[in-house]
Amino acid sequence: MRGEYPSVFGSSFTMYPTLSVRHDVKGYSADFQFLEDRLAIGLSTRFNLNKRHNFEFGYVYYADSAAYDAFRDRDYYTVVLSTSF
Repeated sequence: MRGEYPSVFGSSFTMYPTLSVRHDVKGYSADFQFLEDRLAIGLSTRFNLNKRHNFEFGYVYYADSAAYDAFRDRDYYTVVLSTSF
C-alpha cells in the first residue's frame, strides 16, 4: 500500500509512504518459498524534491513465528539517495 503527499510540511518535497505485509498463513512448499506462519512487515518513506532528487529510508521486520524460517533474525534497514539528470 502506497500513498502520495505533495508539498508535505509546506515544502517542495513529495512524500511517498509505503507499507507491505507478507504472511504465509498455512502450509509449506518444498523450496521454502512458502513457510507456514512466516510474517514480514516493511515500512518505508521516499521523499522527492522537484522530481529530481530522492531520499528513501525503510525497515523490514521478520517475525519469529515460523519454525524453519532462515530470515527470522534478518531484519534490516535501507537508505537510498538518488538523483535524475
